[in-house]
Amino acid sequence: MTIIELMAKDQKLDIMVEPVVAAGDVKSTKIHVEFSPEWAGYAKTAVFFTSNDTENVIEQVMTDNTCKVPHEVIETANNLFIGVRGVIASTGAVKTSTLVKYKIEEGAPAGTGTTVPPTADVYQQLLTSYANTEAALNAESISRIAA
Repeated sequence: MTIIELMAKDQKLDIMVEPVVAAGDVKSTKIHVEFSPEWAGYAKTAVFFTSNDTENVIEQVMTDNTCKVPHEVIETANNLFIGVRGVIASTGAVKTSTLVKYKIEEGAPAGTGTTVPPTADVYQQLLTSYANTEAALNAESISRIAA
């Protein structure tokens, strides 16, 4: 799991640990925010949008000051903007942070398919793996029947 570490000091949000994030990740990148005492009592959410689509703002509820980064905002290489927001339901108080800009790097292509068939070596690897799995399943079935 890739973790972007942030610090919210009152309303100023800063990046503390900035790992490389490659476009195309799904459910493998999250943020963790350390909050200053001014945020005590607030239910917190993280806000995400990209330079490619500033109108599509995605808000995620934070649990233990952590949440996953929505895959929609890291599908392609772009600048990701992150902010945090807090609400105290009983009083209607709302607290927001500044935004941080985070560079999402170009990632390995996924789901694009290819018209070039795999090499014979790849076919052989797949067939060998399948045969090994099938043999293990058969051995397990035989041992259950014998028991």
